[in-house]
This record gives sequence, C-alpha cells and structure tokens, in this order.
Amino acid sequence: MTSPLPLPKCAGVRAALVRVWPALVLAVCVYLPWLGSPLFLDDWHLLWMASQADWSWSGLVHSFTFLDPGSIVTWNLPAGPAYHYFRPLVVALLKVEYAVFGTAPWGYHMVSLVLHLVSVVLVGLLTIGVTGSERVGRLAALLFALQPHNVASVNWTAGQTEALGAPLMLAALVSYVAARRGGFLLHGWTLMFTALACLTKENAVLVGAYAGVLELTLLVLGPEGWREWLKRAVPGLGALAVLLGGFLVYRFFVFDSGGGLIEPYFTSPAADGFVLFAAAKMVHYLGALITTAPIVPLFGTQFIAEHPLALASGGVVGVSFLVLLGRKVVDPRTLWLGLGWLAVTFLPTLPILASDLYPYFAGVGYALLLAGALAREGRVARVLLVSLVALYLVSTTGRGLLYHVQGVADRTAAEDIEADNGGPLDESATLLFVNMPVAVSHVTSNLRLRSGNPDIVGVLVTLTPEWALPEAGPEVQCLGPAHVRIGPPPGHDRLFETPEEWNVHLYREPLVQGKRYETDHGFDAEPLWDGDGVVALDLRFDSSLSGSGVHIISYYLADDGRLAHRMCP
Repeated sequence: MTSPLPLPKCAGVRAALVRVWPALVLAVCVYLPWLGSPLFLDDWHLLWMASQADWSWSGLVHSFTFLDPGSIVTWNLPAGPAYHYFRPLVVALLKVEYAVFGTAPWGYHMVSLVLHLVSVVLVGLLTIGVTGSERVGRLAALLFALQPHNVASVNWTAGQTEALGAPLMLAALVSYVAARRGGFLLHGWTLMFTALACLTKENAVLVGAYAGVLELTLLVLGPEGWREWLKRAVPGLGALAVLLGGFLVYRFFVFDSGGGLIEPYFTSPAADGFVLFAAAKMVHYLGALITTAPIVPLFGTQFIAEHPLALASGGVVGVSFLVLLGRKVVDPRTLWLGLGWLAVTFLPTLPILASDLYPYFAGVGYALLLAGALAREGRVARVLLVSLVALYLVSTTGRGLLYHVQGVADRTAAEDIEADNGGPLDESATLLFVNMPVAVSHVTSNLRLRSGNPDIVGVLVTLTPEWALPEAGPEVQCLGPAHVRIGPPPGHDRLFETPEEWNVHLYREPLVQGKRYETDHGFDAEPLWDGDGVVALDLRFDSSLSGSGVHIISYYLADDGRLAHRMCP
C-alpha cells in the first residue's frame, strides 16, 4: 500500500542553484557592504582561544570555553567553573582563518557569507524535497536568505558556529529525505554530515528530532499503515539515534564537568519561576521572528515575565499569527513541518541564556511556513511577498549597521588604550574594568592579539546600574598613589542602590555591609555604604600605580559615538 503523501524526489544541486539564484543574489547584495565591518564582542575572545589551541584533538576540543578563568574574572569571588563547548571543527576553522586573515575582518565575514549561501541553497533543496513544489522551495530559500536575525550568524564571526553547522545539518536532512524514498545507502551520507555537524555545535543532536518531526508528519498524514511506515522510518531514525546517543555519551565523559550547562548560562527547570521565565522567552523568540525585532528587547525578558498582561498579549498575538499563517498553507506537510521545526529549535533553548544566534536555524521552519502561505497565485500574495521582502531588507540593513557600530566601538577601545599607553601593553599589564563585564574578555583578548602578549589580564571590578552602555561611566578618582575610589556615574547617587543589584548583575552573592575584600589582583576593595546602598568602592593597591602596568578603565559612550574610556593615573 503506497502513501498518498510520498516524499517527492529532491532536485539536484545544480537545478537548485538555478531555482534559488534570486535569493543568492539578494543575500550577496545585502551582506556585501558589511564585509569590512570590524570584529567585535566574542570574536576577539574566540580568536584568541583558537590561536592558542594546539593542533591536536585535545587542544581543539578543550579550547572553546565559556566563563572560564580567562573569560570573566571578578574581583571578589573565585573564578567560576569552566564550561566547555564541544566545537572542535569551529576551532579548527578559526585557526585556519586566523592564519590566513590575521585580524582582518573581511576574510571572516566572507567565509560566513559563503556558508550562509550554501545554507540558502540547501533550504531550497530540502523544501522542494519535502513539498514537491519548486515555487515553495524558491520562496523558502528567498525568505531564509534575507531573514534579519541571520545577521548575527553572518556578520558576527562568533556566529560561525551556526553558519558552519547549519549547512551540515541541512545536508544531513536532505540526504535523509532522499534515503526515505528508498535510497537507503544514502543514510551513510546522512550519518557523515550529522557527525560533522556534531563537531561544530551541540545543537546538531536536533537533526534526529527534525527527522522525527518529518516521520511523525508522514505517519499522521499518510495512511500507508504503521508497518510500512516502520519499514521506512526505522533504518534512518535508528542509525541517527545510535550516532547521536554515542556523541552525547562521549561528550559527557570528555570533560571534567560532565559537559553539563552551568549558571548563569543555564536556568534549571526546577528553579522557582521557571515556567514564567520560559514562557516569556518563547513569546519573545516568536515575536522577534514575526516582527524582526532584536532578541533582547528594550526592557529585557525579565520585564515581560514581570508583566503578565504583556506576556499574555504577546502570546496571543504570536499564536494568532501562526494560526492565521497555518490556515493559508495549502500543503499540510508544510504546516506540520514548519511548526514542528520551530518547536524543535526553540524548546531546548528556553532554559538557556537568550542569544541572537538561536533564530538562525529556527528561520528554516519559519521560512517554510511563510513560503507555503505566500506561494499562492494572486495579487494579494504578491503584494504581501514584496512587502515582507522590503521589511527584511530594511531590517537586515539596520541590523548590519548596528553590528558595524559595535565593532567600531570595540576596535577604538583597544586603540585608545594602546594610544594612552604609548604603544602595545606589556606582558604584565592588568586591566581593571569598572563596568562593562563583556569588555573584560573581549577587549583583553583584542589587546593580546594586537600585542602578542599572552599574559595581559583583565579583571571586572564593578558595574554601572544598567547593562546598556552608559553615556557616562562610573567616576574614577585618584586619591593617592595606591588609592582609587570608584563612584556612581553622573546622574546617580549610588554605585548600587541595593546590595541585591550585585546578585542580579553577576548571578553571584550580594555585597556584605562592613566587609573588606581581599583580591588576588594586587588590591583590596571596600564598599562605602549609605543606608542599604553602596555609594562608592575604595580600591587600595599593594604598591604605587605609577609604572605598575595597572590600567583602571571606565567605559562610556562619548558624544561622537566612540567607546571612550578614562584611565587612572
């Protein structure tokens, strides 16, 4: 008995190129102006770690870390436990790129763009393979190519985890669809691409879930009988289960921490308020895809979680839009696969720190839904398509500009520090950042790469009351040769309004009134209290700052838009 919903034969790669060339051309036109955008944020930290990694399996596996002692060093607490990502293929790519391009940004952006274009072709090929419609495939490729959140994976070198992993995962799924038609030998290609994807990023384990969504769709919509379905589904799903299960077991034992996620990157589902937290993140992710807004909203996910009306309204709007979109989809496979794809991508990320990178692969399912709805003939569909493409072009260009500005700010920060120092920093230089926690690793790694000195140390001293880059940083007063006081920024009466602010900002213990802190970085710190708030922070150094190689930096956004700083002395 044959299924009335057989998976159609996939078009060849050459045929797919012919069909999706408009998507490729538009993607090149959108991203080409930003090839010269500076590196920024995580790029410097990842490049530094990759440049120092050995060309060995252990070196490639253990170099990709988060919150390790070389990432964010705090002045009052021991370094957090190292959490190792398993991404040896990305580390190898970064090492090769660094050997070829150095710190020239255009090379990294060009590689990311080429990888994105490969993904665009594979999205078209996969969509044609599961729907049998070349029109839907062309539209899905076009909408995926221009999805504004893809800027994070194309213009941000740290996003090469997604840019490299996506084509490998998509190639695995294209092979799976071909093998599902009876070419069981093609499951070997599926396993090969899946294994390579596992060496790129942990979310490669979702290949099995995406294949499961496909099989579940065919089981429900195809009355071929469960025995025939098992005959076709078990070989592919079984092989993937063995491969992915082996990968997870190996990853668990290869790290001392067991490869588990740690705070603050991961929030346990057993934590108080997790349901509300997860619901707020899901609403935000869907809203970001639908409206093309940035992942981190103006008031943050916490604001949404603390305002049930905003959360409920966002949820109703998001679900209503998806329901309306689903009603416009002709092929039920498109609806089931699109919604299933979104669920498989987003649900595992709900306990994890929000990132602009997560919607990249989710964009495949969303593009599939949109393409199925807009593939209808008629003037209304054409107007909606043109309007959506115009919105994507504007949003993508705006996002590219924001990333460019951030890169310029990060680059000028390192240049300004070196200019004030009279040249590259010494090997024993210590940078004390009185705000901007991300700058601890990023600017420090930037200066290490620029100077070639691996022993430059960056230490986070404190934070401004806002996460956002302030227009004026905390006041830094030099009270003596070995005494510095850090006060609140202009317009603020206190450095911390309540001791809980420290806990909120660093996911750590709050400051204790009356306690003086000894550090391992050549100074003691004493909070100055006014009631329940910290007015200032006194730093007393073991020796004179003059000629000591210690640079105390307070970042703020200058009038000309540069990331300026103050140094003491």
